[in-house]
Amino acid sequence: MHNEKTEALRDPFVRFSPFFPACAPFFYGANTTGAGAFFMGCASVFIALYLWRRRENFLHSFENKLYFLTGGAIVIYIFAQGFAGLALASSAALTANFPVFGAIRPYATFEFGLYFLTHLLWFLFILHQAKRPYFTDYFLSVIYVSIVIHAALAGFMYVNGIERVFWEKKTAYLGYATGGFVNRNAFALYLLIAIPIGMYFFIRRLKNAYDSSAGDLRIQIGALSQEIFGGAGFLLMSLSVLITVILLSGSRIAALSAVAITIFYCLRGIGFARRFGHRFAGALFGCAVIFGLVTALFYIAYAGESVFSRLHYFSDSAAERLAVYEIALRAFAAQPLTGYGAGAFEDLFNMFQSVTYVSENTKIWDKAHQAFLEILLALGGVFGAVFFVLCGLIIWRGVQIARFANRYRELGVCFSVASAAVFFQSQFDFSLQIPGNSFIYASLAAIAAAKTQSVLGAFGKRRETDSFLASGT
Repeated sequence: MHNEKTEALRDPFVRFSPFFPACAPFFYGANTTGAGAFFMGCASVFIALYLWRRRENFLHSFENKLYFLTGGAIVIYIFAQGFAGLALASSAALTANFPVFGAIRPYATFEFGLYFLTHLLWFLFILHQAKRPYFTDYFLSVIYVSIVIHAALAGFMYVNGIERVFWEKKTAYLGYATGGFVNRNAFALYLLIAIPIGMYFFIRRLKNAYDSSAGDLRIQIGALSQEIFGGAGFLLMSLSVLITVILLSGSRIAALSAVAITIFYCLRGIGFARRFGHRFAGALFGCAVIFGLVTALFYIAYAGESVFSRLHYFSDSAAERLAVYEIALRAFAAQPLTGYGAGAFEDLFNMFQSVTYVSENTKIWDKAHQAFLEILLALGGVFGAVFFVLCGLIIWRGVQIARFANRYRELGVCFSVASAAVFFQSQFDFSLQIPGNSFIYASLAAIAAAKTQSVLGAFGKRRETDSFLASGT
């Protein structure tokens, strides 16, 4: 099996594929024009080389064709918005006459279209690759290690008072850990996605150690102890680093999500302890859960000041966000069908803000800080609904695998938890719009959907086989 795994990982398209989503977040979250264009361009060239050299068909199933055609229609619409915006004399001519079809900021819309196209092709590429033996664990392990390294680096910079993003001095979020990102909330979501990935590996290691003991109590105790003080213990340490740096980032929503995820996996751990069937094994796992809770409380006491200091003005911040959401809804109501193109919220904010808001606030918002409103404003109600249906279908397919008792259940749970965290944070922020985050989440969604296709077939046709489940992940 070792030789088979080594041979599978010799494929350069398997070996190098995780490095694009792993490296992109280090460079401003790939959210600057230069960094974003570089990584999106590299990923596109990588996929083009794969298609040219291997000539393999991504669209071998109806489900994949549906993803491609629906996503392609959205891309065509985005570019149509951009060209229509260019055809107008100015953005003033566009915004003065409602309703009208076109992008207020054509070049930002073109950039959004290229990013969306790259994400679509990358999703289909990973969806195809994830059905290969050993690809999933290799890909996710590279992603996880890169995020832990990034978190450790950000923590080191925070402790030593280094207020920089690479060689540039930070101009915002001083006193908070942001790593290679500019925005602390985007950085916190990036770390948050890694927690269920780490728990996926942690639970798998414990289950494999327990299953390999052949029912002998001494061997079970020895195998579990070896894991807890070995590889599984290292994973627990890395998870504590992630949670600590999330707290140091000062992101309130991410901190709440981290606490909720910790509680979820503690409850899940109690469920696993019951399945072990032996009191000592259950007590051992229970001790690990208690240790995790005590460790979490220690880190909250040590690093929680960054978050707790921001909770003092939570009500003021919430009132301001609600006012911005009201402005966004007013703008959407003015042109509900066709939208305004990407990157237009600052223009819309200036146009639709109320007199009350102007008199009480001087801040100008360039984003709605609500991902779903941003999509509706950019694409309009029609293609916005198409976009939500496409994303909903992908998420539903990825979550399905968690319902079945096979080796991929923990992967389905991992994707479900990550999706819940992303969905929750997207209600209050634009962190998923940062390419460094969206690239990783699209990869995780593709892997989960690929396992669902392999076990259930296309749209619910179950075709799980022993030979498939015996292959590596």
